[in-house]
Amino acid sequence: MAHKAVRRLSLARLAEGSRARSSRRRPTFGSVLGLGCGNFFGPVLGLASRRQFPPNPRVQQRLGYISLLVRDYDEAIAYYTSVLGFRLVEDTPLAPGKRWVLVAPPGPGAAAVGACLLLARAKNDAELAAVGRQAGGRVFLFLHTDDFARDHAAFLRRGVEFLEEPRNENYGTVAVFRDLYGNKWDLLQLRPPPAGSRAGS
Repeated sequence: MAHKAVRRLSLARLAEGSRARSSRRRPTFGSVLGLGCGNFFGPVLGLASRRQFPPNPRVQQRLGYISLLVRDYDEAIAYYTSVLGFRLVEDTPLAPGKRWVLVAPPGPGAAAVGACLLLARAKNDAELAAVGRQAGGRVFLFLHTDDFARDHAAFLRRGVEFLEEPRNENYGTVAVFRDLYGNKWDLLQLRPPPAGSRAGS
């Protein structure tokens, strides 16, 4: 009898725990956007948001480099530095036919925080087929700017192919362009967050 009573008590506690978990609010769209990179779109678009995981001051992590498949190192360096205005951060030979090539947008501290593209030369047919299609045709990279009109005009002068006219959205001014390999980028200037919001917190 005692064994059955303990079993009934355990089952009751499990049921209570299940009901408690199911009653918790699911993460909102705004809260998901706010994870890790600062909650910007939630306040701008008027979406309810809440941080799911508080920051841990004892953990120091950041994204490193983004590997971008290219056909040829020198061709890619020439485009990203001369046309997009990036700077060559590093070009180190590693082995015959292989180099460690990093480029970064202009601006103080861009490379220091890991905002670099690692230009990786495709070395077989499968990788060559993926050049320009790493995101399956979607926008792959987001180039933030402090002056959209300046950079949009400069890119047009240098022959950058924009796929649309600039759009003014709730979150900022944006236009999609395509690089020499077909990768789609957003050129984006974000609007300042609404007064009193905690964007980026």
